[in-house]
Amino acid sequence: MREKQIYNNLHKIWDSAHFGGSPTYMIRKILLKKTIEEVISDFKFKKQKESISVLDIGCGTGDYINIFTKYRIAYTGLDLSNYAINELRKKYPKEKYPELNFICEDIFKYQSKDKYDIAFLSEVLEHINDEIEFLKIINNFLVKDGILILSVPYDQSLWSYADEQAQHKRRYSKDYLRSMLERSGFNCNKLICYGFPLLRIYWSLTKRFRKKIQNEIKPPAKRLFLIINKIFLLDLLFLRTNRGVGLIAVAQKG
Repeated sequence: MREKQIYNNLHKIWDSAHFGGSPTYMIRKILLKKTIEEVISDFKFKKQKESISVLDIGCGTGDYINIFTKYRIAYTGLDLSNYAINELRKKYPKEKYPELNFICEDIFKYQSKDKYDIAFLSEVLEHINDEIEFLKIINNFLVKDGILILSVPYDQSLWSYADEQAQHKRRYSKDYLRSMLERSGFNCNKLICYGFPLLRIYWSLTKRFRKKIQNEIKPPAKRLFLIINKIFLLDLLFLRTNRGVGLIAVAQKG
């Protein structure tokens, strides 16, 4: 019960932060949207599959559901937070969206006879104590050659109050993430590092003052931030470096 309350509080914080204009969230969402669309297109073309199933672990209040609903997707969203799941059920009522299924459950306890084509894991792995056990469970829920799409924060040297507030266990390096995936039965097909140079500079300059910044930004300033954030789109031109702030990976079940 305590863990669910923790995630209820975290989802409310994240919703507020994202609505207020997070440049990291903006860049990550653009890249994940592109990645999701590429993976779905590949499934439809190479595997000749019209109906695709997705398991979204730690789905939150549904940041990426609109991307999945553009396609014929049987979607299952799983989250520990009853706040998040209740918000989703209000936004996507079953009578209008019968293909969407929202479950308030821990992946370690989740039971399903279904196998999924795609597992989606955005900013979740860094919260997990036993990453390998967690990833092996996800692996077992995938069909043969199923795909895992995930994102995690990058570079432990960028650790800040934001990580503490979000109750992260760690930030990742490319080698460490690749190793965790391989030890869990996945082949890492794609791994990009995003957030260079502007997000990297932003995080480096603000990590000591992030608590003060987050607590003091008022709604009018947040609206201004939404406009200023567009500058960070420049980072989309530099995805081949090792100097960003986040990682996005595409891995295939081995």
